[in-house]
Formats: sequence, C-alpha cells, structure tokens
Amino acid sequence: MGKGGGLLYNAETTGIKHERFLPRIGQVAKRLFLVYIILTFSLTILLLLGKMNFFEALCHSLTCVSTGGYSTRNEGILAYNSPYIEYVITFFMFVGSLNMPLIYFAFSGKPTKLFKDEEFKWFAIFVSVFVVVTSVWIYSQGIYDTVESNFRHAIFQVVSLTSSTGYITADMNEWHPFFFCLGIMMMAVCGCAGSTTGGLKMSRFMVLVKNLNNEFKKRVHPNMVALVRINGHALGSDLVVQVMAFISLYLVVILVGIIALTLTDNTFITAASATFTCISNVGPSFGKYSLHFAEATGFEKGILSVIMLAGRLEVFTVISLLHPVFWKR
Repeated sequence: MGKGGGLLYNAETTGIKHERFLPRIGQVAKRLFLVYIILTFSLTILLLLGKMNFFEALCHSLTCVSTGGYSTRNEGILAYNSPYIEYVITFFMFVGSLNMPLIYFAFSGKPTKLFKDEEFKWFAIFVSVFVVVTSVWIYSQGIYDTVESNFRHAIFQVVSLTSSTGYITADMNEWHPFFFCLGIMMMAVCGCAGSTTGGLKMSRFMVLVKNLNNEFKKRVHPNMVALVRINGHALGSDLVVQVMAFISLYLVVILVGIIALTLTDNTFITAASATFTCISNVGPSFGKYSLHFAEATGFEKGILSVIMLAGRLEVFTVISLLHPVFWKR
C-alpha cells in the first residue's frame, strides 16, 4: 500500500498521527479484520445465551461492533426486554468505540498499551461522568422504579450515543431538556480515533482542551512555551492548527445545518439534535425526529443527507470539493 496507505490510515483524524504497529498497511488491515471477527463472534455467542435466535444475534453483533446500530426489530433492543442483552451490548458498544489497533495489542498480550493510552483514559472518564450524571438526573425525575433500571438505561443510552451506535431502549424525550444538552455534547465528541465511531473523536477533543488550557497559562505567563502533549509526545504547532481548523469547520457545518432546519419551522432542539446526530452518524435525536426521519420534508432530508456525508467522509474532504482551489491546476 505504501505511502498512500499510510495517508489513508492517518486520515481518520485530521492533524493527529497514529502510531503504526506494523510496517505495511496491508498487514495492519489483516490484524484489524481479525479483531473485528473475534469481537463479532464473541458477541454472537453471548447474545445466543440471551435467548436471541442465531439470525438476530448475528445481525446485532455485526451492527454493534461496527457501531452501525441497525436492529432486526422495529423497537430495537427494547423489544427483547432483557437486562442481560442490554448490558452485553453496552459493553461491546464501548469496546467498538476504542482504538482498534490498541484492542489488537490487548488481544496479543499487551493490554498495557490500551490501558496506558491517554485517549482511552479520557474516553473512559468522559463516559463515566456522563453515566453518573445521567443516572442521577433520571433517578431524580422518577422515570424508572429501581436504582438498577435507572443505571441500566443511563449507561446504555450514554454508551450508545458516545459510540454513535444509536441503539435505544427508552424514549429519551421523556428525559427532559437537561439530558438533551448532555446528549448533544456526547454526540459531538463520540469515541476514539481508530474506531468506527463518528463525531469529532476524543483525540481532537483532547487537543482542544489542552490547547485552551495552554492559552490560559500564557495569559498569566506570556513568555511561557506550552506544548500540547498526547501520550507524552509533543504535537507540532502545525498539527494543532490543523485540528483547531477542523473543529472550526465542523462547527460551521453544524451551525449552517441548524439554521437550514429552522427554516422549516422546526424547534431549536429538533434542529440542533438532528444536525448533531447526522454529522456524527449517531441515529436517534430529540424532539420531532427522536426515532426516525420519515416525516422530514424533501428539503430537510436533502440537508441532513449532505451533513451525514460531511460527517462520515470528514468535513475537510467534502467542503474541499466546493472550494475553487480544488478545481484549479
């Protein structure tokens, strides 16, 4: 695959370079495919133990590990009414949100590479905080009868949104606007680089937070040289600029999408959540389109389709096609 394959491998997160654990991208692909097969097979077996038939177990395994989220039932995972199935799928959605090369290392006897990875730590803390806050919130609203059911629904929906899998086990419109704000934050960031999740990715979020922290330090100490470091390695200023430019463009696309959707009399929460769920390729949203977009007008579907393409193909790639420089030699 050569240089082109390397560029393709690093294109997953603009501005962030990934450590190559094998010299040839073709070998990398084979190892990652093996990881995917092992995870899918393991989940299939566990779902069979949860009383799913083989077809349903296989379909849900394929869409869970790849964070695709499609279900064979109209009601999704909720149709099975099984805490066991919900916990199992929650775990595999979380695993699907992680950096696949690091999962390969964990499978090959080097789990410390995964657990010492800074992005993994940030993502685990990010998910944990939102699970706790969501659990406390819905418990305070008296939506479910027991502490366990509150926690189960909270952890399932938090991991579903952050992994961009999009499975649902509850009508999140009943969780009130405070959770809508939490949900939009989760849909904006999502999982780790090197995974199939959508969103900004945790690595870019780390650069954003660390760069902002450095700027605050420079306000106090103007002559201070503050570098953005990930896993102990300093990022070049050009890479930080690329990440910040990507985030800026990402937010511009979101803003344009929200404005476009409000032109058709959608409420702000409907327009905002629909835009965020589409650019991050999550699926569910809040408001009118919480479960599906069947009622959307042709104009709305066109806008959301472009946003989904921009999110999946990376916004720089899509927007570059619209820039005059792209068409000049």
